[in-house]
Amino acid sequence: MPLKFPSKRTKDRLGYGLAIFLCLFVGLAGLRNVWIGLISPSWPRAQGLVIAAEVRRRGVRAQRNYAYVQYAYNVGGVPYDGSRVSTDLFFVDYRAVLSRYRVNQPVQVYYNPNNPRDALLEPGSLEGIWLVGGAILLYGLVLKRLWRYVR
Repeated sequence: MPLKFPSKRTKDRLGYGLAIFLCLFVGLAGLRNVWIGLISPSWPRAQGLVIAAEVRRRGVRAQRNYAYVQYAYNVGGVPYDGSRVSTDLFFVDYRAVLSRYRVNQPVQVYYNPNNPRDALLEPGSLEGIWLVGGAILLYGLVLKRLWRYVR
């Protein structure tokens, strides 16, 4: 019995399904960052100390530099450490971040009162709104194209 390959229509449907899944995933990630950006300015603060501030590289083929800042802080006598500077994901100049944070520098740490491990140094960023908006736009374009294809 010869192998039967999926039809072009089936492949297109799988492609559209994957695109919709990715739009939803990116949109939800962006929505989480927008939410944290909105509520983090009202989080309680704790005095912290920068324990590491260095340039690191990420990526396999196209490696990019990023700022790694680790800080230690206490909430209710319980020690914590964190490395999240802000909710920004993309438009971050690692040199600017490292110029603001030096090892042994005291810092204000904003922490989630429901989960003190969830903390950051720079609250209030709404960069995630670009992810949400982009995902919604892409989702709409994919659905429009899919609707035209199905009809």
